[in-house]
Amino acid sequence: MKTRLVLAGKSKAEIAQAIATALNRKELAALESGAMAYMMSKQQSLNDRDKVWHSHAMFFLPAT
Repeated sequence: MKTRLVLAGKSKAEIAQAIATALNRKELAALESGAMAYMMSKQQSLNDRDKVWHSHAMFFLPAT
């Protein structure tokens, strides 16, 4: 969703609002338990706020 909004030319504030709204409306699918993501970036970009980070794996577990 974020990629589509960025490519559409939306501002950071518009992107944040659209994602927050979609999460509140439960329009974005939750990740299934056991899902895994490996985050790797040539620029080590973690997110818009924290730019520098190391490659890492993320594991998604059920909420308790």
